Amino acid sequence: LENPPAANNIAMAARVRELFNMFIASFLKGLALHDTNEIDPPSGHEAWQAIQKWYGSDATSRTIIDHYRNKLQNLQLDDDTTASEYVNEFIICCQKLEARNEGMTDATKRAELLGKIVNEDYDVMKQQLIGDTSKNFQDCVTRIRSREQDLISAEAKEGLAKKVRRNKTSSGSGG
Repeated sequence: LENPPAANNIAMAARVRELFNMFIASFLKGLALHDTNEIDPPSGHEAWQAIQKWYGSDATSRTIIDHYRNKLQNLQLDDDTTASEYVNEFIICCQKLEARNEGMTDATKRAELLGKIVNEDYDVMKQQLIGDTSKNFQDCVTRIRSREQDLISAEAKEGLAKKVRRNKTSSGSGG
């Protein structure tokens, strides 16, 4: 993609148009679409050059940083979010910021992670982790995931117990 295809290479020109269409489909709802829409005639090579330029700019870098900071700020473990979703989104946002040299220290990540837990099912675990300062960020992630598995297991056992009680009640009254 360093050079555009030769004008007489019809097969390569078709491949470059197809590449352009794949870029458009990929960026359809993204911030870089404006750069690819301005390319006429459609060229995968030109689209690639525009995307590289756009992603490398300081303004774009700031936009991406702001996006992930806002996402982190609004993220929380509540009744509408699973622990897996929360932890995974938190880690992804942190990685994206770290890739742009905007990362947090382990202690800050730990405090942010725990501070955004508002689901009552995680209260005791949260307080234990806040009190145990020897636990690092990764220890907290592991404990949150473990707590989620405990809750899932308890829910499954409770559902099985209800099913057994229903079967005993229905079989006992039918005889």
